[in-house]
Amino acid sequence: MKQMSELRELAIESRKCLEEIVDKQVWESLEPGVQAGVLTSEMCLRSLDVSDYNVDFSAAVMPLMKVLENELINRFYLPYKQFLRENYRTVTDYIDVNQLFDQLLPPEVARKKVVYKNRNGRYRYCRDTNPDGKVEFTLGNYQYTVGMDNISVEACDATAIQFYKQRVFNEENDDIVVLKWICGLTKNLESIVRLRNDSAHAGFIQSFSDANVAMNALVKVDKILLSIIFPNIDDFQEYNN
Repeated sequence: MKQMSELRELAIESRKCLEEIVDKQVWESLEPGVQAGVLTSEMCLRSLDVSDYNVDFSAAVMPLMKVLENELINRFYLPYKQFLRENYRTVTDYIDVNQLFDQLLPPEVARKKVVYKNRNGRYRYCRDTNPDGKVEFTLGNYQYTVGMDNISVEACDATAIQFYKQRVFNEENDDIVVLKWICGLTKNLESIVRLRNDSAHAGFIQSFSDANVAMNALVKVDKILLSIIFPNIDDFQEYNN
């Protein structure tokens, strides 16, 4: 009973902290699954930090990453694939508008999670799900799906800009402004890919510092997760100058 009481108090304390940081109204507007993942990470972070033993803080990182990847799937990947099929009926149309060529699309690269080359040498749109019905889209896929092949160059696919203008922001927004928003988000996501991978793979022990970096990046400071759930064209101002 004492352990249950302590766990309840920890949950209350963690939730109160999150409500103060992201704003209570914003917190309450989050979907239950998002709240659960973020709260779980915050509780793990607090409870593991007081342990006298050598522990792996991956347990505080992975719930956050699961929420992030799920939000990217539901708010970007699946809607983007639907947008492409509605507006670019053939893969050739998609390749042409993005000025892509065969030599830039080898089978092992293509556009990750967008198009692939089949056995007959023809490009096809990738399926949204695998044979088991699971959407296979991870944090590291975002960069190449939007077409930001080189993280140091501010450029992405024209179709990605069109998607965000039509389905996320206002069509009156300038293409360059939307491009800079996409690039800003891409760079922020890429900065935590290694942290996500290390937390998921055996052989890597994550520290309190690692878990704290994840929480700060996604929720408390940079608020990457919130920028995906509540996209604002004014985000990532450092890339708009």
